Amino acid sequence: MAVVSSCLATLPGSCSSLVARFIRLAAVLSGVLQAVHARRITTFVAFRPLGRMSGPSRSAKLLRFFGSTNRIEILSRSIALCSESRSGLSGGPWLHRHPTQQRTKLFSQKRVGTESKSIDESSATSTMRQTRNLAARLVEGSGGDVSSLQPMNLVVAVAGGGSSAASSIASTPGASSILLESVVTYDRRSYAEFVSANLEGKSNGSWLQKLDGSTCKDGDSSFSFCSSQSALLLSRSALSRSLQLTSSFQSTANCIGVGCTSSLVGKVSVEGDDIGKRKGRKSRAYIAVSDVLHGTTVFDIELDGSNLIVDGEEVLGSRRDRVEEDAVVSNLVLLALIRTRENLRPSFKIMEEALGRKDDRIEVRTLDDFPQKTPADGATEISGGNADAVAILPTRGGMLSLFSDDNIRFPRDVIIVPGSFNPPHQGHVGLANAAVKAIKKRNRKRLSEFPDSFSSTTIINSMWNKLSTESGSVPSVFFEMSVTNADKPPLDSAEVQRRVDSFRNISNANMPDDWAILLTNAPLFSQKTVILDNFIKSYGQSPTKMTFVLGADTMVRILNPKYYGNDRDNMIAALEDMMQKGVHFVVGGRLEQGTGGIPKFVNGQEVIDELPDTMKDSMFTLLSEDDFRLDISSTELRKKQSNL
Repeated sequence: MAVVSSCLATLPGSCSSLVARFIRLAAVLSGVLQAVHARRITTFVAFRPLGRMSGPSRSAKLLRFFGSTNRIEILSRSIALCSESRSGLSGGPWLHRHPTQQRTKLFSQKRVGTESKSIDESSATSTMRQTRNLAARLVEGSGGDVSSLQPMNLVVAVAGGGSSAASSIASTPGASSILLESVVTYDRRSYAEFVSANLEGKSNGSWLQKLDGSTCKDGDSSFSFCSSQSALLLSRSALSRSLQLTSSFQSTANCIGVGCTSSLVGKVSVEGDDIGKRKGRKSRAYIAVSDVLHGTTVFDIELDGSNLIVDGEEVLGSRRDRVEEDAVVSNLVLLALIRTRENLRPSFKIMEEALGRKDDRIEVRTLDDFPQKTPADGATEISGGNADAVAILPTRGGMLSLFSDDNIRFPRDVIIVPGSFNPPHQGHVGLANAAVKAIKKRNRKRLSEFPDSFSSTTIINSMWNKLSTESGSVPSVFFEMSVTNADKPPLDSAEVQRRVDSFRNISNANMPDDWAILLTNAPLFSQKTVILDNFIKSYGQSPTKMTFVLGADTMVRILNPKYYGNDRDNMIAALEDMMQKGVHFVVGGRLEQGTGGIPKFVNGQEVIDELPDTMKDSMFTLLSEDDFRLDISSTELRKKQSNL
């Protein structure tokens, strides 16, 4: 160092001054690097002025070089690199102090499932690591035990910040057990298309009115893409997608949609904060979680937009940057889902704890947009003319009327078992189970006969047929009961409730794997096909949308020209119309007295043989006696019950 000093003496004054400043800074940095390497200090917070090399810009650059100052161990005071008097290159005794005298913990980052501890890494990296931990907790549970967790059929829809929530779930082993789909609608047109495709024309939107005062900010009555309303539209659209993608109707009780919209400001550059139009703005996020059993919860979040204050001094550059704000919002999305999955409602403490800054804010509102109704309520809806169809789902809490009309998401290969069910009995259940086996066999045969072609239509049809034959795919069975009658008054709501509750008397082990009850305003068979044709979605180019399961006597009546003005052509035309709607029949037989008193099995084969070949082959599946035989009737059961 003495040689360097002697060389400086020979230089012109201005050059000597510049080189001297550079050497002083280089020496200080060399000492700093040695201290960091020796673990004597962890990071730097701020630097006191050093002539022309001072100021926020240069300090921030040094800060960025050594590490972020947010949520890491921070020195308790600013460090004087060099005095203005240029008294020497020793740098002062601070480099040689004991580490515990040089730093203090500002606060600790709390990780899921671990003790609170300080961390020696940038805040963004830490927050993103926490995102992965939260995703693992959502999928696997806090202790790896999923038995106590609420099942989920999840669709995530994010507009802007928070998209890491979906990617972190997808990268977690076992994510397929809860995640159906994730969508990032980053562009506003993408947002509008997604919402319109999943909500337009499917409900009257009355649930939006329950979100009082959320439509817009600052009293503006126009739509805002960053608001509680926009998050609610996303969550309800995501829920609609979840209902569409769920193959089992009973699993619709587990459908959940989460929507998140945000406007994140963040730190713009290394040099400082609040540059240009961003000055004074705060980042906001809106998260909505919708599920069919608990309604919708909306979270309004405002993030602290200021720098940290340490010992009364502002730490420049310590404001959250854009990456960290995105990670914070992603964590809040995951915590909102954990709150549902771990049954932590109505508390939202876990979300408050994730907001570590003083001026972070969260507001929570709950909407009763999915009121739980009884079967009697559903019957009243139909008899009052407010609905044509109501689906009743067996749940742990009882039989619930959750969906009506076009809100009912009928799965592919839906099976309809019509009846009065007064009472329901093993004959109904046995016929339904036989129909399930027949449909699965039919689907396997249809897949094996598929033409070897590479046209898009053929490939798409093959794809849907393969889905129908997968091991986990089972047809859904709806026991359909008309509340209204062609020549009688409507059923009393209490009577409907009694008949629906009677299904609980049948052992669940005997019921189909996926079943529900459907109340309709359709006493006539032609009315049933019209109503259901409006609500059941077509898949690919499959000719079948719905399968009706009938006894042989009912099928014979349907094919009797007597009910079509004694005109066979009218009967054929009616069947062709049903075929166009994708109607298929599975027919169960029964024993009747034959000639000489010998019992004979009848399944309507003789009547079917009289139909055109194209119709009888595509529209009818007749069960053999080995498949199913009905030897019991509701009339006989009622007589036995009345004699008890």
